[in-house]
Amino acid sequence: TGTVIRTMMISARAGLNGANWDLRYEAPLQVALKTTPPDNPHIWEEPRFQGQDTRRITHWGITATTGVPMAAPGKYQVRITIDGQAFTQPFDVLKDPEIVASQADLVASTKLQVRLRDDITKTSEMVNQIELCRKQIEDQKKAKASDAAATKALTDLDKQLWDVEMQLVSRSEIHSDDKYFPEAYKVYMNLIWLSGA
Repeated sequence: TGTVIRTMMISARAGLNGANWDLRYEAPLQVALKTTPPDNPHIWEEPRFQGQDTRRITHWGITATTGVPMAAPGKYQVRITIDGQAFTQPFDVLKDPEIVASQADLVASTKLQVRLRDDITKTSEMVNQIELCRKQIEDQKKAKASDAAATKALTDLDKQLWDVEMQLVSRSEIHSDDKYFPEAYKVYMNLIWLSGA
């Protein structure tokens, strides 16, 4: 339909160059945590986060391709741009003969995967915006620690944002190392697991 599915940048060199497309669409945006979890005030001191300003939500079973749609068999085209000049070429993605699903089912599956990917991205955008605001509040609370009125106002605002964030991600997920199932998933992780399924 002319919709861009995936964009890849390739460093070319003299001679034969190649690129492989794994039939996957662009990945969803992920949550990027910026704040310090209330249960772990020393999280930024952990070796895995030193020198970083964000943390990902990780969980056993989630891989780099979880939430990334896969293209259905059909007609596609590749567009290569070299030195500002574009070249296009049509090609077919063939159905694996081992897959018993119908072409219509595969197309429907890809549409659902794209919808879930987009919902993961929208959820991540909301969490990331809240995290950005909460990080600013966290920094302001440190800067205004001697001002009781400012600290209270900032704490109240942070609580409101936290309550919204906790509708999208769970308290255990913000520790960025969830190997257990201590509480029910919220919107973000439910979408991730549904997409993986």
